[in-house]
Amino acid sequence: MTDVQLPTELIVSLLRVLERVEERLEKLDKHFEHTKSLYTLDPTKKQGLSQSHVEYDEPISSHETPGKTSKTQVSTMQHSVVAKVRYSDWSENSWSLQFEAEGEALLQRYLGDYWKVPNDNRLPTFKPNLKARLDILRQFDTQLRSEKGNDFVVIDYDLMNNTRIYRIGEAAIGNELMVDPTQLGNAPWSRLILYQGMTTGDSINLDNSNFQEGLPKQIPYFGRGNTSTGLWSHIHSHLHLKPRETTTNPYLDAGAGFHTTFYEIREDEHLGLNEVWKHGRLYDHPRGWNFRKSAYTLHIATGADTFAGDTSDFENLTRHWSILLLAPDYFFNENNTSFPLQALPSSSSGHHLGRLTRQGAEMNLIGQGLERISERWAAFQSYFDYILDGGDSLMQPNEHDNLLFDDGAFSRSRRYFWAIDCLSEFEASISDNITQWELYKQARVTPLFSSNVLPDLDLTQFRNAERQYHILQNQREYFRRKLVSTKALRDA
Repeated sequence: MTDVQLPTELIVSLLRVLERVEERLEKLDKHFEHTKSLYTLDPTKKQGLSQSHVEYDEPISSHETPGKTSKTQVSTMQHSVVAKVRYSDWSENSWSLQFEAEGEALLQRYLGDYWKVPNDNRLPTFKPNLKARLDILRQFDTQLRSEKGNDFVVIDYDLMNNTRIYRIGEAAIGNELMVDPTQLGNAPWSRLILYQGMTTGDSINLDNSNFQEGLPKQIPYFGRGNTSTGLWSHIHSHLHLKPRETTTNPYLDAGAGFHTTFYEIREDEHLGLNEVWKHGRLYDHPRGWNFRKSAYTLHIATGADTFAGDTSDFENLTRHWSILLLAPDYFFNENNTSFPLQALPSSSSGHHLGRLTRQGAEMNLIGQGLERISERWAAFQSYFDYILDGGDSLMQPNEHDNLLFDDGAFSRSRRYFWAIDCLSEFEASISDNITQWELYKQARVTPLFSSNVLPDLDLTQFRNAERQYHILQNQREYFRRKLVSTKALRDA
């Protein structure tokens, strides 16, 4: 048998691969030994884990009424005997192993602290393994956030009111999370990813050849594969303003997140230059403003700890969650009180999103979305009052009579026809906002009422969403009445 001489370059490459595999195995051995030490009753006595890395659950939250033991407090007390460790110790981040000697320094230069985001085994965030892909990720994020009002941010929560905020290219904000080291499988913390302004700016172009089947070949924030199918279907619905099918209740599927479309006025006469979504000019607006059709979408990642309908252990099964929130530009800002987007205040008031179960977090975000959507509809109410009757024409008889007459250019008739088309479309759109909450409530919330398993904080989120739902119902009545009156003026 003839000996085969391998090229020197190939031999060197193989040796490098073997060295990296050996380094990886050594790290895994150390991580395994470290994890074993966390299961002891007194983890502070183990080598390599200082007292500063260990905390114990605080069972009483500042937002709950003194002297009253709520469902949330009872649940937290059940976990309070377990020592907590930093979540960076619970989940090792292996990004640096992809880049040999340059490792962490290279990642820090391109991504800031974002490369340190621990894997939660629920939402597949993209982990580049080549320098070129690091550059793609950084450039994509820079293009997105160059437009004011756009954002991509990862916010992690534990049960002790700690919050950690990550953006690409920046230092992390907030405290290191403290988690239960005895929990295996999916991450013992909660995560919210806000992707805001996807369609505004130059980061995405629907006419670009990089699109395939209605989606970009690569939005580099997220990975691909079997576990990400639901994620990409929600991004597709959001990007293309695809309505939810309502012939059957879509929320009976545990993987279906809340999704609805609406219209909003944009105070920007140059909107069309860099906007993917359907948009156009407002009729006869004195400042030349535009309006746009937009979407609000939640994707709730499912995993081994997903609640499957058994309410006997509801709170434990839904305690930790990961949610992707897709919103238009400017939808949320630093004044948002439910989840932080900037540096955290030294003392926070109100409930903490990380204290909510998955169901409560969903209802919180749905309630916030419906509130902001109703604000958009209120802006249209003021606009139609202005263009259809100049405001309050009831107290101005001459102006009121002029509503019945037209000029030679039929300007008033053309305005009425345009308004009727818009009002008809808006009535259908606001009806969808209402219907989506009704279907979600029927499938996801009503079954939990009979078993009385929703914690008090979750019930507060439900009541807020219901309040926004009733506001939308009243606004729909306005559009219906305005449509009838505008048709009467046109016919006259």
